[in-house]
Amino acid sequence: MNDTRTAKPNEAKRAYMRQYMKEWRAAHREKTRAYNKEWREKHPDKVREYQARYWERKADEMMNALSAASEGGASE
Repeated sequence: MNDTRTAKPNEAKRAYMRQYMKEWRAAHREKTRAYNKEWREKHPDKVREYQARYWERKADEMMNALSAASEGGASE
């Protein structure tokens, strides 16, 4: 049961929050960068783990794209 009366206020709220967060991030950019830098310095093992996971995922995506391209080219 979709109620259209609640859809517009939710969209307006999301738009407001999106704008608010955009402005907040712009105003607190340096503070956020400093916090993230400090966290990375305190947790080098986690940073290494997250980076390894990221590059493994990217390699898998690339291999899937290459295999899909080769399968598409061979069938045509």
